[in-house]
Parts: sequence; C-alpha cells; structure tokens
Amino acid sequence: MKYLLTVILMTLALAGCSDNKSNKDKDSAETSQNKGEKPDTDDGTEKPDTDGGTEKPDTDGDTDGDTDGDTDGDTDGDTDGDTDGDTDGDTDGDTDGDTDGDTDGDTDGDTDGDTDGTEGDGKNCDLKVGKIEGKAGDHNRLNGYPFNSMHVVVMPIEFSDATLKWSTIEQDLEKAKKNFEEQSYCQFSLSWEILPTVRLTNSLSEFEDKTNGWSKWLETRSKIVKDHGMDLDAPMGNQVILMANPQFQNFNISGGRRFMEFYIKNEGVKNIPGTIVHEGGHAMGLEHAMSVEAGSKTIGFDEDPAEHFNCDDKSGAAKTTCEDEREIYLKNYGNPHTMMGMGAHSLEEFNLLYKRFFKWVDLENDVPLISTDGTYRIYAHDQGKKEASQKVGLRLKSGNGKYTYWVEYMTTSRHEKNPGNGVMLNLEDYTKNTKDDEYWKTTSYLLDTTPGSITGSWLQDDERDASLQIGKTYKDHWGGFEITPVKKGGTLGTSDAWIEVEVKILK
Repeated sequence: MKYLLTVILMTLALAGCSDNKSNKDKDSAETSQNKGEKPDTDDGTEKPDTDGGTEKPDTDGDTDGDTDGDTDGDTDGDTDGDTDGDTDGDTDGDTDGDTDGDTDGDTDGDTDGDTDGTEGDGKNCDLKVGKIEGKAGDHNRLNGYPFNSMHVVVMPIEFSDATLKWSTIEQDLEKAKKNFEEQSYCQFSLSWEILPTVRLTNSLSEFEDKTNGWSKWLETRSKIVKDHGMDLDAPMGNQVILMANPQFQNFNISGGRRFMEFYIKNEGVKNIPGTIVHEGGHAMGLEHAMSVEAGSKTIGFDEDPAEHFNCDDKSGAAKTTCEDEREIYLKNYGNPHTMMGMGAHSLEEFNLLYKRFFKWVDLENDVPLISTDGTYRIYAHDQGKKEASQKVGLRLKSGNGKYTYWVEYMTTSRHEKNPGNGVMLNLEDYTKNTKDDEYWKTTSYLLDTTPGSITGSWLQDDERDASLQIGKTYKDHWGGFEITPVKKGGTLGTSDAWIEVEVKILK
C-alpha cells in the first residue's frame, strides 16, 4: 500500500471474559449528529440524510430537529439540552448529578460499591493482538460475518478553512473495542490504524454547494481512498474504511458495506464509541434492528409485508403513499434496546439474531429450535458472559413455516420500562424489505406485545414495554405456538439471571 501507517493499535479479546459485564457508557443524549444512518446497500454513493435518520424534517421554525418549539434539540419539555426530563445537567434520567445511570453517587456505572467500572470482580478478557484477515473483495455475508475481527482504517480529512475536531479518537476506539469484547464473550477483536491527516486545498464551502457539492465530494473521497492504496468497493477482508471530516450540508454519520463516514461538527460530540460499533455493524453487513408497528396489533398482515406493500408496482402519489405506509409499519431503528436499533447512544447489546450473524452464539447449543411442549429456562445474554451449559435464547417457527421467532432475555436496557421481567420477541426472515439478500435475510423485527400502550414524543416510546411480561401469553400470528413467561430467578445484573417460559406447540 502507498500510505504510511503512522499509528497501529491492535488489541483483541479471544479468551476468558469477566464474570460479569463491565460498565456501559450511560450517556444517552440524542444528538442528530451521532444517530446511525440506514446503510447504503449499493456502491455507497447515496447522500447521508440530515435529520438524524429517524424522522422527516420538521416545520417548527428552529433547527434542532424536533417539533416542540424550543431550541435545545430534545422533546422532553425542559430547556437543559438533554432528553431525560430532569434538570440536573446530565442525561441518565436520575437526579444524583452523575451520568452512570445509577443512584449510588459514584460514576463507574455499577452498584457493587467499588469504582472499578465492572460488576463483580472486575476481570477483563485476556487480550491478544489482532490482525488483518481475508483478502481483497472477500465480503459475502449470506452466511454471516466470516471473520473474528474488524480492522478500521481511519482517514482524517480537513479542508483549507476547516479543521477536524475529534481529539478523542483513540479513547473512542478503545471504548468501542471493549464493547465488542463484552458483547462477543471475548470472541471478537477490534483493531485500528490512523493514517496521516489529509489536508485538502478545497474550502468547506465548495462542498456546501447544494447543486454540485455532493458529486464533488464523491470524486474527492474516492481519490483520497485510492491515494492510500485502497478501494471503496473492495477493501481487503476485515478492513473497514472510516473517513472523518468536518461536517457540511448538515450530513450525519453514516455506514455501509466496508465503509463508515463521520461528519464531525464540534469537538466533544457524545456517544461516538457506540456510533463506531453501530456503523461498524453496518459496514460488516447488518441492517438496523427494526420493529413492527401494527397499531393496536402485534402483527398486521398474514402475508409477507413486501407483498402487501408492493410499492414498485405503483407510481406518483400512490407510490409515495405506499412507501410512507411501509416505513411506518416496518419501523426503522424500531428496537431501542439494541445496538443496531436506537441503542447505540447508550452502548446497548446486539440482539441474539445479530450475535448469531457474528457467530458469537451457537444455534444448537445456545439458541435451540423448540418443537415440543415444555418449560424452558434461558439466561440473560447481555452480561458479557455465557456458560456452555446455559441456553441464552429459544427459536420457534411460525405456523406458516416461513418465519423464525427469536426469544431472548435482556436485563440491561436503559429504555426497557420493566427490565428483567419479560422476554423480547424478534422475527427473522419476516420481509424482503431490501433488494440485497445480504441485508434482509439478517434483519430483525422486534414485536411489541403491548401495542399502543405508550404514546410520547420519542419515536420508539411504544417499544419501551415491548417485552412479553411474566404471566402474559403470546400466540403466534400464524397459529404455530403459544409462549408464556412464568418465573424468573438468579441474580439480576449478572449472567446468572434467568427466566422460564412455557411453550405450547399448536401445529
């Protein structure tokens, strides 16, 4: 390669994990700049959107991205600039003045009485040095991600009149690395190298031009990548390009296959570690973790939604209406409890289907397919540890044989209304919502078992109580089974926390 590798920091976790999950970043400010964008599924030439990726531009006369009439950028009814509804100056939802998400007065994010940042004994994975894997053009994801690591090649870019304000890049990558280690049960590594900053002779205003700015940027970034001896269409194996540059045209952070682009507006942007993990998920082949919005129902259609919303057969206003209705029903970012939904801000967990994509869980041993009546115990999969003898989920087939339900127990979601008291249900193979098989075949759809129960200003408010609670029964929409959580036990906040569910196979 032609470029000089100035900083190579490769770290990895391939062996023994801690007994309990280490501290999550609890700062969940909803800034439009760090919300993950829908991944490009073609050649990466689509413009990133400018409204945060979760809603249409608003019309309230300010520029903060909401419709509440104030200018602090959130919709919680106060003007302190965060979204938690209190006025103590942080965003964790309590009033103790720190941002770790608990009320014990320290800032390490756990409640065990020490300050080592982990629940329990504070051990971490045994670190090993990562490496570049694979070869040029190796990117087929139909059977999951083929590597045990992601190697990020960071390309910092500045304009003649605008510098890149991201001094915490090393710390942010380090936090992202630790998150991958925890979520993968010490099976996945993140490594990176930071190339010398490219200082363009172009001014920022050249790319602000709404007519020609974007096409000029595509040319410029393609040349930068090629000058570094790489190719946007086919980087080598596990390598992912991360281009970081000052923001223009209000573009946000985005990710697509093999590529991430960070449009940085100001120094001190929050939640970048989670954004690196989220956009890295896109770059490695994942879509968003979505949800089904069927009004007063959990599922709205007997047939595949792609058949119901066959928008390509329509034109004009009818096509626009069809696409709008499809976007409402198949809610983008719809799962707030997971990393690939709206959970990047607080470093939430990948759901089980997406962990399977990376081969962090085994189908037969960890998430078996259930075909007989019985009571089944599953353990929390979001604590950074997984015992070989403990199931962390179940799979059930829909009555029509087309879809697979993934049943999982999560205890750490900061958005869950009743944490640890129910199971999440996600559908696999529910709809062919994109033309690219690599994406739609591994897209998860969270089912809201209490549809319409919460109304609020946040797009994902109704999914905050989506889980099937103890004592409640869900019957498969296609008549294949009934499932009822009946009892929980173990120690909440550890990998020993469990829940038992009764399953009745109906056909």
